Amino acid sequence: MLELKDDFVLYHGSYCEVKKPDLAKCAKRKDFGQGFYLTTSKEQAESFLRTSIAKAIAIGTIEEGQQAIRRQTISASASCCPIN
Repeated sequence: MLELKDDFVLYHGSYCEVKKPDLAKCAKRKDFGQGFYLTTSKEQAESFLRTSIAKAIAIGTIEEGQQAIRRQTISASASCCPIN
Protein backbone atom coordinates (compact mmCIF):
# COMPACT_ATOMS: atom_id res chain seq x y z
CA MET A 1 0.00 0.00 0.00
CA LEU A 2 1.31 3.40 -0.91
CA GLU A 3 0.15 6.10 1.47
CA LEU A 4 0.51 9.60 0.18
CA LYS A 5 -0.41 12.99 1.59
CA ASP A 6 -3.67 13.30 3.46
CA ASP A 7 -4.13 9.51 3.79
CA PHE A 8 -4.34 9.13 0.01
CA VAL A 9 -3.96 5.41 -0.78
CA LEU A 10 -3.44 3.80 -4.20
CA TYR A 11 -4.21 0.13 -4.99
CA HIS A 12 -3.29 -2.19 -7.85
CA GLY A 13 -5.51 -5.22 -8.42
CA SER A 14 -2.97 -8.01 -8.84
CA TYR A 15 -2.65 -11.48 -7.32
CA CYS A 16 1.02 -10.84 -6.51
CA GLU A 17 2.98 -8.02 -4.92
CA VAL A 18 4.53 -5.55 -7.37
CA LYS A 19 7.42 -3.66 -5.80
CA LYS A 20 8.83 -2.16 -9.01
CA PRO A 21 6.43 -2.02 -11.96
CA ASP A 22 8.02 -2.88 -15.32
CA LEU A 23 6.09 -1.01 -17.99
CA ALA A 24 7.55 -3.27 -20.69
CA LYS A 25 5.52 -6.13 -19.16
CA CYS A 26 2.28 -4.14 -19.14
CA ALA A 27 -0.37 -4.91 -21.74
CA LYS A 28 -0.28 -2.52 -24.68
CA ARG A 29 -3.96 -2.41 -25.59
CA LYS A 30 -5.56 -1.05 -22.43
CA ASP A 31 -8.18 1.71 -22.23
CA PHE A 32 -5.60 4.44 -21.66
CA GLY A 33 -2.64 2.73 -23.33
CA GLN A 34 0.23 0.72 -21.92
CA GLY A 35 0.85 1.42 -18.26
CA PHE A 36 0.63 0.33 -14.65
CA TYR A 37 -2.88 1.16 -13.51
CA LEU A 38 -3.74 2.24 -9.97
CA THR A 39 -6.98 3.18 -8.26
CA THR A 40 -8.02 4.89 -5.05
CA SER A 41 -10.91 2.42 -4.77
CA LYS A 42 -10.15 -0.71 -2.78
CA GLU A 43 -13.36 -2.26 -4.12
CA GLN A 44 -12.31 -1.63 -7.72
CA ALA A 45 -8.87 -3.14 -7.06
CA GLU A 46 -10.52 -6.22 -5.53
CA SER A 47 -12.72 -6.54 -8.62
CA PHE A 48 -9.66 -6.32 -10.88
CA LEU A 49 -7.99 -8.90 -8.63
CA ARG A 50 -10.80 -11.40 -9.19
CA THR A 51 -10.53 -10.85 -12.95
CA SER A 52 -6.74 -11.14 -12.81
CA ILE A 53 -6.93 -14.45 -10.92
CA ALA A 54 -9.52 -15.87 -13.33
CA LYS A 55 -7.38 -14.94 -16.36
CA ALA A 56 -4.20 -16.33 -14.77
CA ILE A 57 -5.93 -19.63 -14.00
CA ALA A 58 -7.38 -19.80 -17.55
CA ILE A 59 -3.96 -19.39 -19.21
CA GLY A 60 -2.11 -21.54 -16.67
CA THR A 61 0.01 -18.82 -15.06
CA ILE A 62 -1.26 -19.90 -11.65
CA GLU A 63 -3.14 -22.98 -10.54
CA GLU A 64 -6.44 -22.83 -8.75
CA GLY A 65 -5.81 -23.16 -5.01
CA GLN A 66 -2.37 -21.55 -5.00
CA GLN A 67 -1.35 -19.46 -1.99
CA ALA A 68 -2.20 -16.18 -3.73
CA ILE A 69 -5.78 -17.29 -4.21
CA ARG A 70 -6.13 -18.57 -0.64
CA ARG A 71 -4.86 -15.22 0.66
CA GLN A 72 -7.48 -13.46 -1.42
CA THR A 73 -10.31 -15.40 0.16
CA ILE A 74 -8.97 -15.07 3.71
CA SER A 75 -8.54 -11.32 3.92
CA ALA A 76 -10.22 -8.66 1.84
CA SER A 77 -7.66 -6.11 3.02
CA ALA A 78 -4.80 -8.18 1.61
CA SER A 79 -6.63 -9.27 -1.51
CA CYS A 80 -5.91 -6.23 -3.63
CA CYS A 81 -2.15 -6.54 -3.25
CA PRO A 82 -1.54 -2.90 -2.34
CA ILE A 83 1.63 -1.28 -3.58
CA ASN A 84 4.49 -1.21 -1.05
